[in-house]
Amino acid sequence: MLKKAFITACILILMAGYAFAQIRDLQTQSSEAEKNGDMQAAIDLAHKLIELDPGGHYYKLMLTTYYARAGQLDTALEKLKVLIDDGFTDYRTLMRDSDLEPLKMIPGYMALVERAKE
Repeated sequence: MLKKAFITACILILMAGYAFAQIRDLQTQSSEAEKNGDMQAAIDLAHKLIELDPGGHYYKLMLTTYYARAGQLDTALEKLKVLIDDGFTDYRTLMRDSDLEPLKMIPGYMALVERAKE
């Protein structure tokens, strides 16, 4: 029984290590795509990161900024709404992130961001 538990624990540790390595690789690829101006590739990679970490806010914010930088403002605003609905409350980041500047001109942006304060 102990041997089976040990083997199971080892498998879980290996799987977690693999997932971490996969996330790290996707983060690197996403950053490189963004630096190279390939926003569609950055967006696609951010979607994959969210699939691997669906509860985290970081990748959802990253996806929102990628859509904003790509000029897809309606989609960026939708992703921002999802982020805030999921409990993101870092109001200061939303106000200071220069990648979100284009969204500030869209009606409803400030009301949405105000929800992050609550």
